[in-house]
Amino acid sequence: METINILLTALRLLYYEKSIYEVNGSDSCNMITDLKDRLDRLSKPVSSEKSNIIENLKLYLNGIIENFEQYDFDIDIIKQELKLLIDNKDLIEQLSQDLSVKKSTEETQDIVLRYRNIIKRFINTLKLKEVSIRLQKDLRGKGKITNLDVYLDNLNEELSELRSGFSDDDPAIKNRFSLTHDNIKNKIETMQDEVNNGLLLKTDFIRLNRILDGGFRRGELVTITARDHGYKSGFSRSIFLQLLMNKPVTTDKNKKPLLIILSLEDTDKQILKFIFEYFKSCDGETTKIYDVDLETAVNYIIGKLYQESGWNIEILNVDPSNWGFKDVFNMIEDYESKGFEVIGLLIDYLSLLDKVGCKGTGVTGSETRELFRRMGNYCRAKDILFITPHQASSALKTLMDNGVKDQDILREVYGRGYFADTRQIGQEHDIGILVHPCIIGDDKFLNVAVDKHRGFVIDYSKAFWYYKFPKHNMPIPGDNGKDKGLTNIDDGDDDIF
Repeated sequence: METINILLTALRLLYYEKSIYEVNGSDSCNMITDLKDRLDRLSKPVSSEKSNIIENLKLYLNGIIENFEQYDFDIDIIKQELKLLIDNKDLIEQLSQDLSVKKSTEETQDIVLRYRNIIKRFINTLKLKEVSIRLQKDLRGKGKITNLDVYLDNLNEELSELRSGFSDDDPAIKNRFSLTHDNIKNKIETMQDEVNNGLLLKTDFIRLNRILDGGFRRGELVTITARDHGYKSGFSRSIFLQLLMNKPVTTDKNKKPLLIILSLEDTDKQILKFIFEYFKSCDGETTKIYDVDLETAVNYIIGKLYQESGWNIEILNVDPSNWGFKDVFNMIEDYESKGFEVIGLLIDYLSLLDKVGCKGTGVTGSETRELFRRMGNYCRAKDILFITPHQASSALKTLMDNGVKDQDILREVYGRGYFADTRQIGQEHDIGILVHPCIIGDDKFLNVAVDKHRGFVIDYSKAFWYYKFPKHNMPIPGDNGKDKGLTNIDDGDDDIF
């Protein structure tokens, strides 16, 4: 009887949708078709009075769906037609009485939403049955589950999608915001707090801060894109280390502020070497980590990392073939359970993570885009600044092969989505930073450009600048209060160190 009732609910839904079709212009024909198809797949080939009624109702609904826009929902006709399909006068009489009651457009819209939710819940129940049947078959069949972790991840992904959809407790709705006086006041106060109360994260690159309207904001996804060996990891780490210059401020006063560097490529020793030499470069020195005694190196790094007291910093080196985005989520939540609030996360490189759980659409690179989307949504929800370097597409090398000068490359690719794997990464990140090394004679420069900042307008005339690399293969230092960015390469005649 449950299946018969849900099919009659589908009939009611179509009736009410047609009654306000000129106002709403939407229908649930596709959803009801999905319902019928799933019932067909799960139905057993048994002939009975009940199964005959179900089949007749499905055919009846199919005729309405195929001609929905032209279909005339006459209650008397519907009543007579249902009498031929269902041997239950009370049920038909109740349905016709319900449909005969006049309702306002608002009342009808509310009924439509309620019926859609009922049918969607029923469809999810059918989906769960299908998953259960497949699971039993896979458990019985030899070789069906070759990798248990991957199988469970995919199974969990399917199950997590079986939620009711739009409702007051819909988990996909992160926030409701009505434009009232108090709500607007609270939002503006939050934005002002970002700037005035330490929640805006400044870097030590003055021009970068300027183009980003003051600096990074927590919850932003930042990509730093360059060709291979294009200093994208170096620039990412430099920016991340510069966050330590900010006074650590947590939204939960009981939590400890934490920055995490998650490396999927370089070892912790390589990262530690960069940290030491970056800070030495900022001090105007060319000292390498191998040139000082052990205790001196340790004390120097500690002193630089914790000039602003209160910060906590963790470095993790992970094999990306065994880690996916859910492992990153688990890592963050593990730190949270230990009393930390993750303020910033650098993953070097995000695209190297296993794509398990990322559904592709068949389009090349769609799994990578899904990976960026999931990480971005997660970090926005938790207010975590997320930075990751990313490889530029091979088309950039083609430009170079065709004679485009190094100092002109970024203007050629600006805003065009020259990303490896998929050009659509630009739709997922909040801030897009492009970098490209330029060698002019014996000097080496890094061209920098910001080609996206979600929610802000970028001044194109100020979006490009250069930094000169120091001698002796040292990292580019921060500005230390004096803008060292160059508008033109010709401005950088003076040697650094």
